[in-house]
Amino acid sequence: LVLEQPRPEWETELPAVVPFDEGDTVSLFISAGAQGLNAAHAVRVQWGDGSTTTHTLTPGQSNRIDHVYRDDQPGVQADFYVAKLKFLFSVPSFSGTNGEASVVFLVDNVRPTVDVQVLAPAGGGLHTLVGSFSDPGLDDTHSITWTFSDGTVLTNAGLTVTHAFTGGGSATLTVEDDDGGFDVKTVLVV
Repeated sequence: LVLEQPRPEWETELPAVVPFDEGDTVSLFISAGAQGLNAAHAVRVQWGDGSTTTHTLTPGQSNRIDHVYRDDQPGVQADFYVAKLKFLFSVPSFSGTNGEASVVFLVDNVRPTVDVQVLAPAGGGLHTLVGSFSDPGLDDTHSITWTFSDGTVLTNAGLTVTHAFTGGGSATLTVEDDDGGFDVKTVLVV
């Protein structure tokens, strides 16, 4: 006599290919069939960005699985990530996989946002400028350029610089990420 265990059924609510910004949370909704409530249900997700996670599913309920893409595809690569799902189950005396699915996520670059503060002059026309920026692309790399009204250009000098101004002038901070997104902030120095 051979008893055959029924394999669970899966329902997935996979999003259509919709653009997301780097740093946004993307969500999958997966339901494991209620049959075999004494079974263990799980899904393994290879997100396409080098990370893999396994999630235990509650049978008969919609299970939400979240992921954050920390960066769009660097450089000129297409900004698509293919997440591959493998459905796993285990019942007494038997375990295995029951299907696979995939979903495509389009992850867009978000440009950095720049700000600059001018500190009180230190004397002799010297001013310290403090730049800052934020970028939801947590894995982006950035180049920093300071341009001054006297023609001086500092590349990758850091976010805090000191510059001598005679009679005032302006300073411009440009921050560019590795995908070509950039922001510029100009301040007047008197």
